[in-house]
Amino acid sequence: MQISSRITSLQESIRKISEAAAKIPDCIRFDIGQPDFATPKHIQEAAIKAIKEKEIGYTPTAGIAELRKAIADYENKKGLGLAAENIMVTNGGTGALFCTFLGLVNPGDEVIIPDPSWSPYELHIRSIGGVPKYAKFFDGKKLLLESIKSAITPKTKIILVNSPENPTGRVASESDLKAIAELAIDKNITIISDEVYDKLVFGNAKHYSIAKFAPENTILVNSVSKTYSMTGWRLGWLAAPENIIKQLVKCNRVTTASPNSISQYAALAALAGSQECVEEMRKVYEKRRDTISKRMKETGWDFIVPEGAFYAFPKVGGDSWKFAMELLQRAGVAAIPGVSFGPSGEGHIRLCFGSVNSEGINKGFDRIETYLKEL
Repeated sequence: MQISSRITSLQESIRKISEAAAKIPDCIRFDIGQPDFATPKHIQEAAIKAIKEKEIGYTPTAGIAELRKAIADYENKKGLGLAAENIMVTNGGTGALFCTFLGLVNPGDEVIIPDPSWSPYELHIRSIGGVPKYAKFFDGKKLLLESIKSAITPKTKIILVNSPENPTGRVASESDLKAIAELAIDKNITIISDEVYDKLVFGNAKHYSIAKFAPENTILVNSVSKTYSMTGWRLGWLAAPENIIKQLVKCNRVTTASPNSISQYAALAALAGSQECVEEMRKVYEKRRDTISKRMKETGWDFIVPEGAFYAFPKVGGDSWKFAMELLQRAGVAAIPGVSFGPSGEGHIRLCFGSVNSEGINKGFDRIETYLKEL
């Protein structure tokens, strides 16, 4: 049996670290990119109620009407003008991304992605025959607009934006997003805006959606996974002009038929209910951010203080794969090699503090400091 070369050529490097870490007793797991909180109780109860009282067979391909309306209301708090017809519910934010790439990208089309960025972007694009092109979007906090411009060719179909950003924790400013939006409009390029960490911002940082500045050019991707600690529920969405939704909904049809019915009712409870649970989790992540920033500084690493999401991306120097594997094997600390996130990630590691509490962070860095002294 012969597998498509588009699939055999894909490398899931992050999973190699996670699989190795799972075999090490008492490993400090900075590799896992998800929250460690239980899904809030009122969301769990909504799912149980749906199982008992709702029809939970196939739903409309674009999602149940009341959830689409709730999602539009949620996103409209960013200054957007969305209606239910602008929303398509998907099986996770990953499902939203894949449906968008599947619906927009023809073989040979180029997609500009930030360097560094979440590695599955590249996997999605390559799996459907597209061509990912890394471009430096930022130098520290400075927008490198010329770098993005220089990556554009006649084959460019999409510019992908992610804020708050995985792996750096960087949050793009309003002026930066306006500049990218103006470029995309001028060049008639579609923007995919991955906003799955939109509620996880710290200090004075503020999240803005680029869809506000380029509404006809933007497909916004989001999910309940990180905001409500619902990663395993697999419920996401995309927001776009209505004529685009009518076409992209076909991608749901040919992949999963419809979104998970029970998860849709759980997501409805999440979006329409009290948001106090979101703020409680955000405050905990902010304290963890402060703890890990303090320890990275004491270690002497160069890093951007995370303004959002729950990742840090310190520069450790050298071969990031070698560093991460030795750190895992000799110190029992799991981190993701920076090169997994693009060429400029080499020499860095990604540390997730979404699934490690402050005590675990300190324990992990005690081990890291001991390991570094032994080198």
